[in-house]
Amino acid sequence: MERVGYVVGGAGFLGSHLVDRLLSDGWRVGVIDPALRGEVPSFRGLVCAEALRVLGALIGVPTHVFHLGGSGSVGLAAADPDGDRLRTVESTRLLVEALPGARHVLVSSAAVYGEASSGPIAESTPLAPISVYGRHKADAEALVAAHAIVRLFSAYGPGLKKQLLWDACEKLARGEASFSGTGVELRDWLHVDDAVSLLVATATASGPILVNGGTGRGVTVSSVLEQLRGRLGCAATLRFSGEVRSGDPRSLVADIGRARALGWAPRVALADGLVEYARWFEALS
Repeated sequence: MERVGYVVGGAGFLGSHLVDRLLSDGWRVGVIDPALRGEVPSFRGLVCAEALRVLGALIGVPTHVFHLGGSGSVGLAAADPDGDRLRTVESTRLLVEALPGARHVLVSSAAVYGEASSGPIAESTPLAPISVYGRHKADAEALVAAHAIVRLFSAYGPGLKKQLLWDACEKLARGEASFSGTGVELRDWLHVDDAVSLLVATATASGPILVNGGTGRGVTVSSVLEQLRGRLGCAATLRFSGEVRSGDPRSLVADIGRARALGWAPRVALADGLVEYARWFEALS
């Protein structure tokens, strides 16, 4: 059976990588995104009935829907909670109701766990989000519980122009090395290629699936920034304010047993991924 995928957020960081992978695997792909992705059939805007009508006419009814919409950021969701709820929760509701025959794959977030644990977090951990972003992701999950949910931890890679690594590269390239937080926050860094492979694995499996997307290994923020500092040739010493941003847990590390059970495993080492990211950043200037 030919696979037809709609990718909400297909012009963004993760969405662009996913679209490239699906196309290389022979899928027919359509994109819904406020930004334009010109080389595939696209609807420029938010999820709505018109978007589904346009893509339906262009490539047909989808077999799969990948929902990567939303603010993509704790800070942006807090700044515009109504807009984030529309793009995250209400768009999911519309997609599930309008396309009941498709397999829906929701990109969720480790933010749904809140301050869950200092060790690896299993999917069975009770949800306790401490941010607007996390609460909206949890609400969206409830709408696709019969389909597939991937709770990504700290996804990164070429094309990411927001969040910690991008901000850090911009600072370090200027010779600045002052950051918020303590530096000892633990994060589970997953390369975008591995994240995309996991999304495809959950899409092509059957039945309800809920998995974490990570590596199972926590690395401190200071360690990651130190590696970037060395690669970008910044001589300044890293400094941290000690002030923790609201909604920012101390530790987010994934238990990936369920993901491995799908036959998936992370393949890109963090050190290699950071070198790649730094090279990509340098090539932009």
